[in-house]
Amino acid sequence: AVGTVIFLRFINPAIVSPCETGILERQPSPHVKRGLMLMSKILQNIANHVEFSKEQHMLPFNNFLRQNFESARRFFIQIASDCESVEHASHSISFISDANVHALHRLLWNHHEKIGEYLSSSRDHKAVGRRP
Repeated sequence: AVGTVIFLRFINPAIVSPCETGILERQPSPHVKRGLMLMSKILQNIANHVEFSKEQHMLPFNNFLRQNFESARRFFIQIASDCESVEHASHSISFISDANVHALHRLLWNHHEKIGEYLSSSRDHKAVGRRP
């Protein structure tokens, strides 16, 4: 489950949309974009520990998937269980209270129109995080 989330929410979006995440300044060609999409499908299947079955054009990659399932599993166990650095951290860990979450939500809700106007008018996609 850890690997699925990390690849689905963080790694693959950066691969598939490198301009939107600020990795590239200009859009890759359609041919390159297709390659990036296929690469992200392969990585997601490794993270999910599943082979391709429905997409005939992806079946040749199943051997590659099988060869990498175990190393991906070890990597996910390592990143999910290495809490030693947190326990020995020199700074204190703070948690956000429900009241603070509620206050933040109320603030964002009360000002969502102004926030939306700012985000839609900003030309600097790096300042906003995504292109308009």
